[in-house]
Amino acid sequence: ATCCGPCGQWGWTLNEDIIAGGAGKAVFMGTYGSSSSLFYNPAAAAFKNQFDASAGWPAFCVNGRNRTAYSSSGGIYTSTTKTNVLAAIDSTAAATAKVNTGFKMTYGTDSVRVSTRTKFFAEMSGDIYLGVYLIEDGALGVQTGLSGTVSHHHVLQGSFSQPFGTQIATGTTAANKEVLSSFALKTNAAWDKTKLKIATVIWKKNGSTYEFVNAYTE
Repeated sequence: ATCCGPCGQWGWTLNEDIIAGGAGKAVFMGTYGSSSSLFYNPAAAAFKNQFDASAGWPAFCVNGRNRTAYSSSGGIYTSTTKTNVLAAIDSTAAATAKVNTGFKMTYGTDSVRVSTRTKFFAEMSGDIYLGVYLIEDGALGVQTGLSGTVSHHHVLQGSFSQPFGTQIATGTTAANKEVLSSFALKTNAAWDKTKLKIATVIWKKNGSTYEFVNAYTE
């Protein structure tokens, strides 16, 4: 949250350490609470609720699970949190992918358009969803704990459909199957186009929850 002092102090440093340690192995998204009106959106709210990240700010999650190490006094063990997060990133990066999605982004007059190609590398079962997200790396705004206007890292600015995406497969999906999709999101004048990028996430729906499968960004 932009009003959170710890987020702009040790949380800011911890976030940067995690980004550096997971570079090239993870898709990073900074999600903000409702008090941060500049960066708040339905996808950020949905992630917070499902990822068990309601204990306070900041919280550090990987693959839809909160990896923050909380102390009994209500604080956070920063070193253990960093270890937890980077270990989860390394484990996922080393796994064999069953499915992933590539994309092409173009700008319309007042929108961002994305065409995607999802390929299944192995047979999968269940309800599979594709989430396409817009991230602004370096979004400008204030931050309690820091002076003046600062560049916020990998800010999730919105989803191109529902927070957990659009269903692209159900039942048993054969290996080598490809799914083509297209999406559009209306642009916001506050966004800096030079800092925008796309991330795709594959989710598997299990009851009312969505399980992380894989993610991609350029």
